[in-house]
Amino acid sequence: MTRVFGLRSVAWQLPGALCAAETLRRFPTVAQLVFGGLAHAASGPATPSEVDVRSAYCLSVMTLYKATLEILEYDEPDLERGRQAAVRAAETGTGRLERYLSLRSRLVDPAALSNAAAQGVTDFRLMLAAAEACSVQCAQRPGVNAREAARCSADCQAAKEPGAVARADRCRAGDWLP
Repeated sequence: MTRVFGLRSVAWQLPGALCAAETLRRFPTVAQLVFGGLAHAASGPATPSEVDVRSAYCLSVMTLYKATLEILEYDEPDLERGRQAAVRAAETGTGRLERYLSLRSRLVDPAALSNAAAQGVTDFRLMLAAAEACSVQCAQRPGVNAREAARCSADCQAAKEPGAVARADRCRAGDWLP
C-alpha cells in the first residue's frame, strides 16, 4: 500500500504519492468496459444529452478515483476513516452512473459517450500528475502536519490543473441524474 499525507478535503483532488501508471494499468479501458459493444436502437443512435455525456465523463473519473483510494493507507485514524468514507461514496456514485448509463447507452451514440469517458481519463491523468508534484512540494515544507500538507497539495493541484479540477468537481454531487 502507498502511504501519503492525507485525503484532500475536496473529493476530486487526488493523492500525491500514487503512481499514475499503476492506477491506469489497472483500469486502462474504462470507456471500453462501459461503452464497448453496445447495441444501437433499430432507428439508429440518438445524440446523447448533456446528462448522458456528463455521466460518461464522471463514471470514468469516479472509477479511477475509487481505484486510487482503494490502494492507499493512512497512518492517522481520522484520515483513514475519511478515505473509507470516500471509497463508499465513490462506490455509490459509480453504481448510480452505471445504472443510468446501462439504460441510456442502448439508445444513444456510443462514440460520444466514449469520447466523454476518454476526456475523464485524460483529466484524471492530469490531476494525478499535478497531485504527485504538489505532494512532494508540500511535504518538503518544514513543520507541516498531514492536514496542512493535504491543504497545500489541494491548493497547488487546483492551481496547476484548474480546467481538469473544475470539470471533475462537477461530478461530486451526482444530482444531475434523473
